[in-house]
Amino acid sequence: MKNLFQSKTKRGIMFFILLSSITITVSNVAFSQQGAWTAPPVAGKKVNPLKADLAGIAAGKSLYTKNCFSCHGKAGKGDGPAAAALGKSVGDLSSAKSQAQSDGDFLWKIQTGKAPMPSYQKKLSEIQVWQLINYMRTLKPTEK
Repeated sequence: MKNLFQSKTKRGIMFFILLSSITITVSNVAFSQQGAWTAPPVAGKKVNPLKADLAGIAAGKSLYTKNCFSCHGKAGKGDGPAAAALGKSVGDLSSAKSQAQSDGDFLWKIQTGKAPMPSYQKKLSEIQVWQLINYMRTLKPTEK
């Protein structure tokens, strides 16, 4: 009888630990989705293999116009024609905060996406994303 009680107690403890772990994980995911959008540290260390030459920047601008303009707008300020309908602030790609991110951070964010921004992992090749990033680096804050 004692072994049966100990066995049920151990299973109960294990179930409690598992349930607690799941609850903590779900809470952490929910919190991280509400907070700042940051790439994992390893992603931020990835280096852009492309030089920001005129042809690459032009290719990036074309990609930006097709894929990013509608939400981020012409100057990257998050004021594109579709931005207001999203019900959520769209990132200002020209801000000092955005421009301070590494190219690897941008690569990860573009490929991963975060609602309402879709993932571009399957839509754009990695080379296209690097071209897009080189164009995004030309977006600078407007002087007032």
